Amino acid sequence: MSGDEGSGGVESGSVGVGDGSAMEAEFDTLAAWTEDAVRELGPRYAIPAACRGSGSPADLRWLADGLGLHGDDRFLDAGAGLGGPAAWLQVHLGVRWQARPLVTDPMPHAVAAARRLFDQPAFAAGPRSCP
Repeated sequence: MSGDEGSGGVESGSVGVGDGSAMEAEFDTLAAWTEDAVRELGPRYAIPAACRGSGSPADLRWLADGLGLHGDDRFLDAGAGLGGPAAWLQVHLGVRWQARPLVTDPMPHAVAAARRLFDQPAFAAGPRSCP
């Protein structure tokens, strides 16, 4: 990691962070490993890797159609992890939807990776921090 996990909107003290919890291992450590793998494999692997478990193109198309995003509609992906589905939406809806998604996740490594991999506005926030 580059060491900037504690800056640019990544809050310390998030739920499960730094306490060795299973949540941290599953959603924070794995995010750092995924970002490292994408760095080695190349940017074309970023969205598939960041969608881990939600990356079916048919499912993502279904999501995009259901959201009906147009113009500058706002989109918040709460619990976004690395932000893969939000990045997919940007790529595949680019003509009809020009806004940028906002991604939040309680895990600092996931938030930092979303920022670095996709240049997304991303912030560490647990469920109690989101409206």
